[in-house]
Amino acid sequence: MMMRGTMEVTVVGAKNLQNTEFFGRVDPYVEIHYNNQEQKSTTGRSKISKSLLRFCVCLKGQGSRKAVWNEKFKFKVELKKGMSKEEKRKQQHKLILKIIDQDNFTLDDFLGQATVYVNELLEIGMEEGKAEMPIQKYRVVASDKTYRGEIQVGVTFTMDREGDDQQELDGGKKLKTS
Repeated sequence: MMMRGTMEVTVVGAKNLQNTEFFGRVDPYVEIHYNNQEQKSTTGRSKISKSLLRFCVCLKGQGSRKAVWNEKFKFKVELKKGMSKEEKRKQQHKLILKIIDQDNFTLDDFLGQATVYVNELLEIGMEEGKAEMPIQKYRVVASDKTYRGEIQVGVTFTMDREGDDQQELDGGKKLKTS
């Protein structure tokens, strides 16, 4: 039997991003991948420190290192009910958040990615009807696993209701974060 629900991902912002531009600032967006589903944010609203504004030139590696999105994305989730521990262990539910710098005249630059594992969130959501991972920071890493900044993300999972007469699902259980 398959259970269905909706996972809502809130992408808040990022900081300490590496600037790949020779002149100017990074214009990042996020590609969010879950299983075979993909969604893309708008280009983040970059923020430049006041001290950099005085100089008006942002050299490579300098400039905007923060971005703000405050966007929500919904993904459909299907889970097999009654899986064995071995099946659960093999099935990795994860969000991949790729941060990419939008360029106007060249190919967009990959800045790094963060991975959010949501197995526990989905398990609790199946039991309780709803579960939440509050907004927290995740490391953004390059292909070679070097640190490239951090991104703030929150995730909520809500089971789909099976009938109109089912009582409204409330609150849910929050996951412990480290």
